[in-house]
Amino acid sequence: MTTSFRGYWRQSGLCFLTFVIGIAVAMAWQNVWHEAGISNGVPQVPAATAPAAPSEHWNIILTLIVMAALAAIVLAVGFRLAAEQRSTSASSTTASDSRHATLVATPISAGPEDIEHVRDHVDRQLAELVGYVSRYLDTTSDQETVFSTAQTNLAGASTVEQVQEVIKLLIANNATARQNADELRARLVEAKSESAQLQASLHKAETLATVDGLTNLPNRRRFQDSLSEHVAACHREHTPLCLVMADLDHFKAVNDKHGHLAGDAVLKTFATLLSRGIRSTDVAARYGGEEFALILPKTPLGSASSVAESLRRTVVETNWIGANSKQRIGRVTASFGVAEIREDETVDELIDRADQKLYEAKRKGRNRVELDHTVATSAK
Repeated sequence: MTTSFRGYWRQSGLCFLTFVIGIAVAMAWQNVWHEAGISNGVPQVPAATAPAAPSEHWNIILTLIVMAALAAIVLAVGFRLAAEQRSTSASSTTASDSRHATLVATPISAGPEDIEHVRDHVDRQLAELVGYVSRYLDTTSDQETVFSTAQTNLAGASTVEQVQEVIKLLIANNATARQNADELRARLVEAKSESAQLQASLHKAETLATVDGLTNLPNRRRFQDSLSEHVAACHREHTPLCLVMADLDHFKAVNDKHGHLAGDAVLKTFATLLSRGIRSTDVAARYGGEEFALILPKTPLGSASSVAESLRRTVVETNWIGANSKQRIGRVTASFGVAEIREDETVDELIDRADQKLYEAKRKGRNRVELDHTVATSAK
């Protein structure tokens, strides 16, 4: 039994008890007057010697029947309102469960359409909440009108029936207000839970859309955005910036000889070495396949060359293992191409120059660092 249902039982019981007490008081008052021998201000024969007329007994019986009927009507209305509220709550719960099931069952991948999908859920949730609050405020305004009408009717009531009509109006209005408040409260609780789930889903979607699943480095999309931001800052502040393109040598041979799981292990280890070999303000990203990129802001070409050379030696000196500790990969090397940004140079032009130097390192025998020695006029 719901809380609102029990509350209505209490209200109905109090209403019925009030009617019964009213009847008892009326009958007691009538007995007092009879015992005093007074009727309409005139002394009468004592009640013991003058029994009540049959019409008086019928009046009492008729009053009891009317009061019992009214109590039955009040209780019937209560049952009807409680049943409607349970039905509404069940429908709301079913719809909410359906929304949760849809959200949970929706797979989150790394595409921008998935982020938009989650954001659409957030927008719909906000629209629903605004609708609930608006309807609740409208109901509150209607209640003020009802109370004002009830007050006016009560002030002008001259019969029991008119007072009863006012009571019916207030009971119905109170039940409606309670139902609306319960619905709003339940929807707010659901919205809080849905909001936390949507935020987690949105964060997951955004993360998957910008992070490489294998190496946990920023993916190419995030690399492009980050490089654009750094290039813009470089041109604005007239500071140096270098881009390093790195590629594992003969990586296909690793896959062919040791398997793709071993190749994945090599890629993850290489990503770790790159991340550990740069500053926290630098950016290491997976550009595609076995090719990686390093963004070195506020770094001139000489310093970037030292970073690339240090990473090259680290790769050579690392003890490479495959998918398990017993699988020895052997010697692994990498090639690097380094370019420093030029004045007013675009992102694509900078990437192309660094790429050209990487291909030059490959052509010259691999396991080496090649630099673009063009002086960047903006970096002084």
